[in-house]
Amino acid sequence: MEILSKLPVRSLLRFKCISSIWKTLISEPNFKMKHLNWAKNDQGSQKLLITQPCPNDNNIASMYCCPLSLVQLIEDIQKLKT
Repeated sequence: MEILSKLPVRSLLRFKCISSIWKTLISEPNFKMKHLNWAKNDQGSQKLLITQPCPNDNNIASMYCCPLSLVQLIEDIQKLKT
């Protein structure tokens, strides 16, 4: 149960099809709460979404998703350069 509670939601939804036991386990309120609490406290799961307009067409934008830990690392590097 400990390992399952740390998996992404998409994987858990697929795993519900493996067996009725897994479906029951993943559907239990206690499991859902454990998964939610782990996700809230996992710094690696926090993401930053960055959008950048396309220079040739304002109706198109590029989107990037990166972990907040990477953003902190970039800020630290920029501070070292100044």
